[in-house]
Amino acid sequence: MVHRITSLLVAKPDFPWPDRTTLNHHALDTYAAALPAGSAPSRGPAPPPASA
Repeated sequence: MVHRITSLLVAKPDFPWPDRTTLNHHALDTYAAALPAGSAPSRGPAPPPASA
């Protein structure tokens, strides 16, 4: 996915692209929306490490 966006940015520099942050967020949100429920990592805090 990143390679495709990078290639397009290089190949079409005169295209009226949105700012990079907006473009990146949209691409990642679109990618994450296509994942099956529960397969994307949680955006919440990481759980504490398991004690050995």
